[in-house]
This record gives sequence, C-alpha cells and structure tokens, in this order.
Amino acid sequence: MPVSIFSSLLPHARALGAGGGAKGGPSRSPAYSRAWAPVTISTSSLVIAATEGGPLGSLAKAVDDACGGLIGDMLESGDIHAGPGKITLIHKPAGIAAERVLVVGMGKADKLSMARFHRACLAAGKTVCSKS
Repeated sequence: MPVSIFSSLLPHARALGAGGGAKGGPSRSPAYSRAWAPVTISTSSLVIAATEGGPLGSLAKAVDDACGGLIGDMLESGDIHAGPGKITLIHKPAGIAAERVLVVGMGKADKLSMARFHRACLAAGKTVCSKS
C-alpha cells in the first residue's frame, strides 16, 4: 500500500512557480476524474493542505466533501491548525479509502513561500514516516 499522496500540495507549489507550467512557471491545478479522485485512493496516509483563513483547494475540498464536511468543520472550530508546518492527523475518516488524512498547514496564503512549502512537506513526510 502506498505510504502517502501529496496531490493537494501541488497547486501550492505551482503557485510559487515550482514547475508544472511552461518554463517552470505556474499552471492551473490539474483536473481529475472520479476514478483518480483522492477519495478513492487506497493508501495509509492521504496528505492534504490547508491555509489559515483560506478556502480549501479543489482536491482538499473533494476529501472534505467525501468526509461530510469534517475537515472544514475542524478548521472552523480550531481543531485543525493551518499554521506553517502544523499537522493534524484524522484517523479512519468516513467516506474515503485512505486509512488516515494528514492535514498540513501552509500558513496564510498571501505569505506562502517556497521555504514554507518545503517546511510543510517535511513536516508531513516526518509524520507519515513515523506512522508507517
């Protein structure tokens, strides 16, 4: 079983100009079909990103919708902290194939930098490795 999937982090990297577009520039988040939808992927850990005070990206929103709005509710109540590199682990969320969801904080969207993106990815990676 795969350890993790970082699909919802990619739009953040692309927004910072980290590949995906022409000459390494930004590009739009890829469209995905239901067959590839993150909620259908059988994995031990599904990693999604959240920003402080911002809306969830399309892939994270698909996971949230499949979980009945759990992630959005937890963000709103403060049970998920979206500060840079903060990790919230949700065990056995209903509605998705993953065993757990890791919500990695990206901080404020307008303060997102490549350094913050790397910090968030490292935090998620360390958490995934410690749970494997």
